[in-house]
Amino acid sequence: MPVLIRLIRNTPVPSLQAFFANQAVDLTQPVNWLAPEPEVVQSLLQAVDEMDGMALARVRSNAERVTKMTDEAGQTALYSVVDDRTRLDGLGNAHDRALWLFLNDPTAFLRAE
Repeated sequence: MPVLIRLIRNTPVPSLQAFFANQAVDLTQPVNWLAPEPEVVQSLLQAVDEMDGMALARVRSNAERVTKMTDEAGQTALYSVVDDRTRLDGLGNAHDRALWLFLNDPTAFLRAE
């Protein structure tokens, strides 16, 4: 689960909210997405720790795919498949860029992988 923890700790809250909404999983406890970032991160870490079964496997697998694209080679690959590079430039960090492409253009993300 270290990959999932790394994704949660390194991704801006709005992007995390979009990721978990996209995964269509029921978190064991509600997350106050408007709370300060450390509280959101702590709530998510606890909720993920309590997940089990197929939902956890799907979330973990997708987190691994996204996290693999956060190194230099992954970022280069992401930039090579997008038409509007300024969209990626405007995002907070490598995790945010990789997750944005994963959520908004799955076909391009797959090509980058």
